[in-house]
Amino acid sequence: MKHLFLIHSHITYYLAKSVEDSLNLDQNDIVYIFARNYSNVNSGEIKSVPLGHIPYQQNVHFKNFISFWKHTSAIDKLINNLVEGENFNAYLPHFSDPIMQMIGTHSHCVQVNFIEEGTLQYSKKTYLKQPYKNLNNFIEYNLDRFLTYVKLFGKGRFFRVNNFYDFTFLNKEIGHFYCLSESCFIPFLKKRVIIPLFKEEIDIQFQAINNLMVFEAMIENDVVNEKNFFDILNTILDSISSSVLHLKFHPAQTIESRTLIENLFKKRDISYLVVPDYVPVEQILASDRKIRVIGFASSILLYAKILKHEVISFDQELQALDSKYQVYRRYNDFDLF
Repeated sequence: MKHLFLIHSHITYYLAKSVEDSLNLDQNDIVYIFARNYSNVNSGEIKSVPLGHIPYQQNVHFKNFISFWKHTSAIDKLINNLVEGENFNAYLPHFSDPIMQMIGTHSHCVQVNFIEEGTLQYSKKTYLKQPYKNLNNFIEYNLDRFLTYVKLFGKGRFFRVNNFYDFTFLNKEIGHFYCLSESCFIPFLKKRVIIPLFKEEIDIQFQAINNLMVFEAMIENDVVNEKNFFDILNTILDSISSSVLHLKFHPAQTIESRTLIENLFKKRDISYLVVPDYVPVEQILASDRKIRVIGFASSILLYAKILKHEVISFDQELQALDSKYQVYRRYNDFDLF
């Protein structure tokens, strides 16, 4: 029996490692599919493949479902090469993406398990049916569902779902929901398994961090007004007393955004060091050495809190100032504290 993990970020990689340790899996039975251009040099001898050209998007609907038909054979070929004809258990972040659905409905998939991937699994709205935006949305959604029922949509391999964990069309055994905290996977308590975060050695220069400021791709994702963001950042810098700050940018932040932020630090004569994108902050947090983590509402702050670090969040201050950010947080309604 093989164990197939879909991995697209540092946290999903380390949750995979945590599950492997918890279940005492044989490395020869573990296989990875890397998505979103993610890779990890520490994956070692474990057999892995990148998702490559196959698109990674959530909840495809009838306007573009035909384009996914051709990807069904591609994903099946990729999986068959990985598992070498054996049956497998799948470990996925959620079930709204066609790629995850095609993995879960593969003929050799016996059981589908889930691993947390960040703040998504802590948000209450993740598990709720999404409201219709308008009449066209109502018609599209119900047409998609009907076509799925009669298997004209997605060949019975991918389908329109109404939330991230809608298993209406999944005819496989649902296994367990693996996570780090009691606040995660609340609707699935009977199948939830809380496991410790896997630890590995990190570069010694990142073992001495005392103050870590974490940024999100808020400007890039248009969830905040840029002026309001920098007003709050100035407020944060007014309140912080530290000899050196380590900065961790989000991989999706542009060079322009990063430069603007760094220029503000330089203008204010604040010493800082940038933690490179390839460094997994989750492993800095996994250390027994406690640090102070500063930011807004990123998953890093959430994990810092779970792992008993000091967390300073300016989430409420930004919500009070910015209406776009308020809307974003109403949808991403996880609790930091």
